[in-house]
Amino acid sequence: MFDKLKRHHLGFLIPVEEREHIENKFGSKFIYDSVQKTHVLFVYDKYLRIYIEYICREGRVAKQKPGFVHICYDIEDQSELGKVEDYISKNKMGYKLTELEESCSKECGYVIFYYIKNMGVVELNLVKNE
Repeated sequence: MFDKLKRHHLGFLIPVEEREHIENKFGSKFIYDSVQKTHVLFVYDKYLRIYIEYICREGRVAKQKPGFVHICYDIEDQSELGKVEDYISKNKMGYKLTELEESCSKECGYVIFYYIKNMGVVELNLVKNE
């Protein structure tokens, strides 16, 4: 199922002390993400054709090791989200980590996190239709 979904971004955890270096490198500032309780910065990688989310090692993720932490998939509407959640549940693939919450970043809409066996943390991004 996940192979049929559009990938939105890859999340990477960084040590807090690297934050300033990354801001200088990309000329952008981190913003506070109240969902993850940490500071994040999205940068579009034109070679990979996907956003990279830099996540400071603080808040909910303070005890995790730096490196790759999650993949995010776009979900077009509430109906598709329901189908994905049913698929996860019926196939006993994993469990919900958070409830659906509005993202603080302009790159995402409403997000929900799952732990999926053999994949790790997966974020589902319910796209805002403006």
